[in-house]
Amino acid sequence: MAQQGDFFDALHEETMLVMAENFFCRRKEMDEWLECFGTLAKEVRAAGSLALTYWRTFLLLLADGEEARTLLEKAGMDAAALVREAGACEPAHMEIPFALTWKGRHRKSARRAYLAARQATLAYLEGTYRADPVNPARKTVTPNYRGLAGLAEKINKEAEMLNSGMSPSNMLAYVKSLDPAEVERESHAGGFTGEDMGKLDRDMAVKSVDFEALGLPVLAEPVPLEEIEPALDAASRAVFKEKRAEAIAAMQRVSGR
Repeated sequence: MAQQGDFFDALHEETMLVMAENFFCRRKEMDEWLECFGTLAKEVRAAGSLALTYWRTFLLLLADGEEARTLLEKAGMDAAALVREAGACEPAHMEIPFALTWKGRHRKSARRAYLAARQATLAYLEGTYRADPVNPARKTVTPNYRGLAGLAEKINKEAEMLNSGMSPSNMLAYVKSLDPAEVERESHAGGFTGEDMGKLDRDMAVKSVDFEALGLPVLAEPVPLEEIEPALDAASRAVFKEKRAEAIAAMQRVSGR
């Protein structure tokens, strides 16, 4: 019976050691995830800001009028939110396509601006391929909104598991128990109180990610140009007819002239 008891004691100690090692490894991994998340969030924010500058160009070419808002709705976008967020940005510069008339240039410019804004939005939402900085022969996807949202969900699930599992105070107490001399010294010194241990658990709790608090632009995926081109051309004609001087000034502005 004594041998059986020794076996179960050894098994318990080995199990606890594995749990302790796994506990602290997972917390270290979580810290690395959170650091990586912060870096990725900055890149995704920059991609979102860039997309908004292209939408600002598109809106400017259509004189920031009702035609632009109607087109955005047809493209599957939240027109009110996009106008509000893009309105605070400087427009992205673009080359004005050649045509024999200003009217023709405006029509082609509106198409080109939509294509550029759509491409920038897809890059923000899904990422694009670029050379891997570690191995240039490989391709890697750039940080993007959907990937970041997925990572936030993964981090929060892991944080919930860590916080609902064995507490840091219990795990630290177990690790200390492996050193009897340390336990005796702490006992003579008064040790930790229950309040101290509770504070330790609160301070060491893994923080979840508040994705909404990042304030990233919420953009829908715009439809392809082919689906909206007739309506876009009609809007260009209407804007150029009613606000010719403003349309020409917008082209000159976005071309950097």
